[in-house]
Amino acid sequence: MKHMSLVLLALPVAALGAAPQISNVAFGQITSGSRDVTVTYTLANAPAIVTMDVLSNGVSIGSANISHLSGDVNRLVQPDPSVRKTIRWQAEQSWPDHRIAGNDISVKLTAWSADCPPPYLLADLSGAEGIRYYASTNDLPFGPLTSDRYRTDYMLLRRLDAAGVTWTMGSVTFDNSDNRSIPHDVTLTNDFYVGVFEVTQGQWKKIAGSYPNCGYTGASRDLHPVENVSYNDMRGAGVYWPSMPAADSWLGKMCATLGAASGSFDLPSEAQWEFAARANHFGDRNGDGTWYDATNQLQLAVYTSNSGGHTAVVGSRKPNDWGLYDMAGNVWEWCLDWKWVDGRLATNHFGEVCTEPNGKQQVVRGGCHYN
Repeated sequence: MKHMSLVLLALPVAALGAAPQISNVAFGQITSGSRDVTVTYTLANAPAIVTMDVLSNGVSIGSANISHLSGDVNRLVQPDPSVRKTIRWQAEQSWPDHRIAGNDISVKLTAWSADCPPPYLLADLSGAEGIRYYASTNDLPFGPLTSDRYRTDYMLLRRLDAAGVTWTMGSVTFDNSDNRSIPHDVTLTNDFYVGVFEVTQGQWKKIAGSYPNCGYTGASRDLHPVENVSYNDMRGAGVYWPSMPAADSWLGKMCATLGAASGSFDLPSEAQWEFAARANHFGDRNGDGTWYDATNQLQLAVYTSNSGGHTAVVGSRKPNDWGLYDMAGNVWEWCLDWKWVDGRLATNHFGEVCTEPNGKQQVVRGGCHYN
């Protein structure tokens, strides 16, 4: 069986008593000889993810020019009005040969509530930088998504606003041979983050310390999706949802590496997977005619007709409308759910997945390179 589609489940956070508030923003002295910039501020009322923009004469200099940031920025910051938070911007690295002085330069800080974080999450799989957040792909620290670092040393996820959304899962052109495709309404209970790319062999090795038993072992193996890993490899032998992944499982080790609570990273339910794959195209099993239809399959999917008999580098094809790659083809992707082998429809709401393995099969979705 093939690999997982890794998801960070963003469980609801209790409503905060007050909105986070930034104040006392100060633009620090440029360090002599290095042109490093120090920004300090205070945060009160509630935790927040703080992002930063730099303005020249009131206009942003562009996120690509302020990519070298560290300190209390792009991560969850705890409030304490008595302690000044500090951001370091290595201006010479990202905005060389520009003067950073006078009244023409200013800094804009934004406090994102902890229960409504920025759209993109970047996890450092070495554990050194932990988890950081970014407002757009333009703000990412290593440039465009073509950088291999998002598929090897780091893992990039996108938040999907799904809480309270009711939609029709399944196929309106129902095939009686597969009762699991019966159209049925689903209301998702939580927003969640989903991997922009399939989990790669390089990312697997970063956490596990060794490569899995994969079919593709060529020079670019680190960029190919991980294969031949079981549900037990990922969550632990016999550890079924709603139990948290075992500490010695791949997901358990990933949480520990990132300093995240047990279960912060997990597989998607089948409903979450289909919601992410459809990217707002609902209706028939192929959506409204624009989701993986016959004319788009070669551009969107790695499958029998174009795979050459093996997996492809993740992100080799076009993404869906939510910027998620390889949701069709390349490798099968595990879900939390078990399906009934007699064809009965299991519930698909997150929080109500079928969890008893006896007489059932684990759900996989998405197809792969050989079919």
